[in-house]
Amino acid sequence: MFSERGKELRIIDGHKIRFHKELNGGVRRWCCAVKWCTAYTKTNSVGDVIESKLVHEQDAYTDEELARDKFRNSVKRKALDDLCDRPSKLIHSELRAGRGTDPSTLDTSDFDSASFD
Repeated sequence: MFSERGKELRIIDGHKIRFHKELNGGVRRWCCAVKWCTAYTKTNSVGDVIESKLVHEQDAYTDEELARDKFRNSVKRKALDDLCDRPSKLIHSELRAGRGTDPSTLDTSDFDSASFD
C-alpha cells in the first residue's frame, strides 16, 4: 500500500507503518503512520523483522477503512499521471478494474473535490 504522497506503507495488525529511516548495517526502521504513536519495527535488508515494539496508542483501522484509503490513493496517483482525464472517469476505471474497494462501502465524502488535492 502507498500513502497519499506515494510513500510505501505496510499494514501490520490493522495499523499503517511507514518507513522512517535507514540505520547502520542495512537495518530499516518503520514507525506508526500516526505521528504521536511510538510503535515501531526494524527490518533487515531482506525484510525480516529484527525487533519490534508494536504497542499502538490508537485503535486499528478496519478493513473497510484500509480498502477505502487504498482506493483513494490509487485514484490520486492515476490523476497525477493522467492530468487530462476527468475525476469521474478515473474513479469509474478504478472501480471497473476491481482494485481497492467494494463500491457499496463508498459514500459521497470519498469523492469530494478535496480528496483530489
